[in-house]
Amino acid sequence: VRQKAISTASDLLRTLIQLITPFADNRSGQGYTHEVVHKHQDVLRDLGVHRCVIQILQLSLHRKKMRDTLDEAIDPERRDLFRDCHTFLQFLVARNSRNQERMFQYVGLFMSHIGVRHLDAASTVAAVVHDNSALVAQLRDADLRMIVQSIAKYGKCARWLEMLQSVVEVSGQWVRRNQNIVLALLLEEQDFALELDGDQEGALARDDLPKVASPKAEVGGLIPKRVSGRDLLRSGSLMSHSGSGGQGQQSSSMPRQGSNGGPTRDRTILYREGNKTRLELMVCREQDQGSSSFLLYHVKCVELIGHCCAGRNQANQIKCRSLLPLDAVIRVIISCHHQEDDDTPHPDVQPDTLRFIRAPFISFLFHCYVDAAPHDLFGSIDIWGLSGSSLVGVFLEEATSLVEVLQCPQGVDANPPYEQMDFIFGTCLRVFAGLVKDFAPRPVPESARQFVDMVAKCCDVFPVHAWLERHVTEAETFFSALGHLEEFEDIVDRMLETLDTFEREVRKPPAVTEEEAAESAFRTGFKSFVEGFALHVGVNPVQVVGEGFKSLVGTLVHHKELIQYLSEVIIVEAKRPPEAVPFLMDCIRAIRAYLCGIRPDNDHVANWHAFIAGRVPNDSELRSRQEVASERGVIGAMAQVLSHSNSLVVKEALLTLQVAFAGHHRDPAKASQKALVAYIHAEENRRQFVSSCVDLLRRSVQDSKARELLLQKKKEQREVAKRWHRRKGSDQTADGKTSCSGVETQEASEYDKSQVGATDEPESGDEDVADLLAESNNILELLTVLTYCLHGGDDELQFALFAIGTARTLHQEDTLAELVRYLAQSEHLLAMSMANKNKRPLKVVLQAFDFFSEVIRGPNEQAVVALVENTSLVEVTRNLMRHLRYDGTYDDLKFRVRTSILRFLLSMLQNFEVGQDAALKKWVNHDCDQVILEAWEEAYDLMAQHADHDGDTDSMIEGVEQAELEQQVFLHFAILAYLADGAGSLTLPAEVAAREKACSWCRRQCGSVAVIRGGRVFQVHFRMPAICDDLQQHEG
Repeated sequence: VRQKAISTASDLLRTLIQLITPFADNRSGQGYTHEVVHKHQDVLRDLGVHRCVIQILQLSLHRKKMRDTLDEAIDPERRDLFRDCHTFLQFLVARNSRNQERMFQYVGLFMSHIGVRHLDAASTVAAVVHDNSALVAQLRDADLRMIVQSIAKYGKCARWLEMLQSVVEVSGQWVRRNQNIVLALLLEEQDFALELDGDQEGALARDDLPKVASPKAEVGGLIPKRVSGRDLLRSGSLMSHSGSGGQGQQSSSMPRQGSNGGPTRDRTILYREGNKTRLELMVCREQDQGSSSFLLYHVKCVELIGHCCAGRNQANQIKCRSLLPLDAVIRVIISCHHQEDDDTPHPDVQPDTLRFIRAPFISFLFHCYVDAAPHDLFGSIDIWGLSGSSLVGVFLEEATSLVEVLQCPQGVDANPPYEQMDFIFGTCLRVFAGLVKDFAPRPVPESARQFVDMVAKCCDVFPVHAWLERHVTEAETFFSALGHLEEFEDIVDRMLETLDTFEREVRKPPAVTEEEAAESAFRTGFKSFVEGFALHVGVNPVQVVGEGFKSLVGTLVHHKELIQYLSEVIIVEAKRPPEAVPFLMDCIRAIRAYLCGIRPDNDHVANWHAFIAGRVPNDSELRSRQEVASERGVIGAMAQVLSHSNSLVVKEALLTLQVAFAGHHRDPAKASQKALVAYIHAEENRRQFVSSCVDLLRRSVQDSKARELLLQKKKEQREVAKRWHRRKGSDQTADGKTSCSGVETQEASEYDKSQVGATDEPESGDEDVADLLAESNNILELLTVLTYCLHGGDDELQFALFAIGTARTLHQEDTLAELVRYLAQSEHLLAMSMANKNKRPLKVVLQAFDFFSEVIRGPNEQAVVALVENTSLVEVTRNLMRHLRYDGTYDDLKFRVRTSILRFLLSMLQNFEVGQDAALKKWVNHDCDQVILEAWEEAYDLMAQHADHDGDTDSMIEGVEQAELEQQVFLHFAILAYLADGAGSLTLPAEVAAREKACSWCRRQCGSVAVIRGGRVFQVHFRMPAICDDLQQHEG
């Protein structure tokens, strides 16, 4: 039965993989287009398939530890199922940022599977963070270290290096932080991780290696350096690491030469990798073995250290030049296929194998030596010869070979030589252009002229229909870079004109079917119908909007069935590619304009301003328009748009929903709320709606983390700048020169490299800091909509927003948990945001606690449990209250936020049921009572000060009346009373009584009554000052 279940699950996973497999290329008949694949990925995510797959991967996979190689799974059937799960996840997240964000939280789980034979967990991690800068920034150093240590522990595997490459380059941009980390980790394990000479060298097991003193050990360090097997051969062996490129030292007893002209190693050691040289591996085409290929690992290793130097990373360039000196790199490019005895090319090395080895070294040459600060390293090497014994001569031979292939009449049209094109256009051209620009003598050598002519000939003879866009772009970049040289003016002008023709041919839109043409005609016509909604904010729309806009508004007013049609169009357009965004925005704005009451026959200025500013209009007919929109599918359409990838589209949908739900607490019909309940009644719609809310919150958490990291980095850089300026001013010697220690010199160097343009005394209100603190998410709008939706305490809507019991066990998405996680993250930046005059975070907190109050309304006991027991709300509330001290910065907004938090707490504490003592005590155990106690004392002092001065004092909060101050003091006192009664605190009652003035005033204003609930007696506190005063007077 178990075997059958595993087989069924694997078959199902393979079927799902087919649904999310794109075309291998434009000429293949297998797979789907990227647009269709993206839709399938979204559907699978909304159905929760990924959660089922994660639950499978969370099962235990016992492994048998192997020595110096990958571990073996004890249960091969479960391992094969895990392999299918990893393959499915790799396809699920490919080119889908939302799915990547959903899977990123499980990176630790994927990492635990690294090192098991036949499991490609590293590729899953690479796919999750591929071209996603926000996720790459959140990867820990420990995650990257684990990859490098796996290489040292289990052996050299190319796919682990590919994972490291995916974090060094993100969306075509080099990540300097990750470049430095990856190279440092590789250098730590260079004897086991770096393979730069291409010869299989093997190393003894780490436990068997003797320890030799490292430079740190010589100065008292305790960290020993482990050495490779060749370092054990102190008598007559190569004494350099694998990055020497065969240029190591040689004993007189070792006359035999290696494949690169350097000395070979003693082969008497037991090598786990084998004992073949790179040339021998090239002859047998060892790279065809796939990911287990040693030659492939060698190539990926050279590529990776080249990527660590890319973008003119000068510090890494210096380190990598010691690993691969310039003469060694050029020697590999020129003669890696030469035989040892007569230095002639080996006849059995295939041309594609030769390019396979040359390409990474040419790329490394560009990143480490050509695209670098000026230097004279090329001065001692002849690279401009015409023969294959020089670098440019190799380029010329390869270009000539490509022209000969293209001129062959058979097979080019059916099978274009893209591999050769990639080598010439993708690898050689940029190196040659950089060499000619910065290092070539003048006049330009003959070899350079011939190479440019040969590249032009390649462009002339290559079939126009076979050009790929990347090749056209690379050729245009190449010839444009040569335009400043007189020798190439004529050929550059001619080739740029030719390439412009190729570009138009390559980018020519494909032929469309009749159905696609009809759809395009419909979209064009309908777009012209609603184009008047593209309004400019800040301009009076009554003066600039033409008759087309008024005609559409009139049509919506008099023909309400068009609203249903617009809703259907919005649902279809929300699933289309990004180029459909402007049209989709116009459709959504048309709906919002109708809800705002814009009419062609009555230009109501207030309604126009509400529409432009994104506010709710104050209109008596709003309720009737809400009913019309709800009946015609607007609510469901806007709910589906919330999952769109464009944040501006999502914001427009949220603004529309705000208008649709506004004022529902005064509307007994609640048409929009009923429409939303009917929409989420379908399980698929409910999952999609909750998933959209959760995704918005998760993206905001990630954005907040990224901003916090950037701010921390900026703070550290400014501290370095301040220290350097102080030392620069105080360490002047008598002769006027600055005296610096080694540490200070290093800090000065860091400052010079990374702090150009920084101010001496940066203030908290700098513009760059303010820009980093500015949030671009839609959290405030989302919380406003959710609060409006829940007005009245609808149970079905409340329960859709959190997960408890079985649903939580199954990892059902939880909006409340994600919101609390967002508040916890944004709380770290709250103080800095207020210091930089950014009050949006305070508004978000205010709206969040208004939303929490609606969630627990009823009372909803399960929502209370979900908030207190399943989230960190208690700690978040405590920390937020500490930020809300009245200090003159946004005190009016802080007052509203504090009141919202207190009302939520009071509502929650009043509704704790029997058996929830632990949850109640949690508030006391986390010092919330102390924070509220201090806030209560502050609020009472403020109220008393206001009463003493008749409200006329500079210390008062603007716009806050005496009655509001008194109400807030009562809220503090009532919460403290509930905590003292219900949590069983022994010290809190005494601490409350110690504030005699505040306690005395509150007791005169407040009363309580004993109620029985669940067999227990509870004290319910209330404020009735007039009755209390009257009773006290009679008692007196």
